Amino acid sequence: MAGSSSSNQPLNAGNLVSAAVKIYRSRLNQFLGVAFTATLWSLPPFLAAVVLGIVAGLAIPVLSNSGFLIGLLSIILSIVWVVFSCFCLAKNLMNTALISRLAQGELTSQPETIQEARGYLNPKTWKFLRTWVFAGLFLVGASLVINIAAGIVIALVQGVFGANSPLTGLVSLVLNLAALVVAYWLQARVFISEVPLALEDNINSMDSVRRSWNLSKGFEGQIILMIVIATLITLPLVILAFIPFILTLVANLSLFAQGGIPSPEGSIALLVSLVISILLVLFLGIFIIPFWQSLKALLYFNLRGRREGSDLQLRDNPPS
Repeated sequence: MAGSSSSNQPLNAGNLVSAAVKIYRSRLNQFLGVAFTATLWSLPPFLAAVVLGIVAGLAIPVLSNSGFLIGLLSIILSIVWVVFSCFCLAKNLMNTALISRLAQGELTSQPETIQEARGYLNPKTWKFLRTWVFAGLFLVGASLVINIAAGIVIALVQGVFGANSPLTGLVSLVLNLAALVVAYWLQARVFISEVPLALEDNINSMDSVRRSWNLSKGFEGQIILMIVIATLITLPLVILAFIPFILTLVANLSLFAQGGIPSPEGSIALLVSLVISILLVLFLGIFIIPFWQSLKALLYFNLRGRREGSDLQLRDNPPS
């Protein structure tokens, strides 16, 4: 090992991002292959929606005299699509987490093959979906409660001082900023929710979310800073992907500003450009996902070292 930082000398946000880039570059081909597989699993639900839509379009005229059968068919097709989409999402999440597990091998100089790591994670596929659901419901629920509470306070201040009062504006600004800060704080606490599930034995979905919550306690500021830095690095690629849609939208902006609608050709161009941008996002995601998952693996080990004094060595100069 060319150089290392021990767990009792934790990396800061900037160094974590820098180390993630090195890990990403050192295993680029391996990571990109897994990210490509994860991305492929995100496509079948869209294709299935098209197929089921065609089936429904062919069946409805035949069943036009039976509203009951049309309703039953719609329910069955919807259930089939939801179950299939959940399966594909679970596979996508498992393969995404697989990158963090492969990064672990690089960090500890105990590499696994993709087949070995996938064999370990495959039985946990549905657990990754549950972990994603638990973390998502927590964030959405907490954000909803916070925004409702802020809205009530703002409404009370408006009722007392009036909607145009400077105090009302100040209170609204402060509470909205506070809600934003709390949202980032909560995101930091569950940021690595899937990583413990990918790296630790005998752990379920809820335990994995709790593990993220407990490990990140007290380090929210550094995690938020790390997320901001990483976002600034990857955001240009996302913006680049939406350039076709943005250019098409700008071309039709004058019509929207006048309350009109684009021509049929303009509407088709807008839809096509949106599809192109979404496909570009998926394609560029193949390059972005490994960076974020490497970063999560590094953060997990860093936080674990701080919390538990794990005897882990983070490689400063991964082999190329």
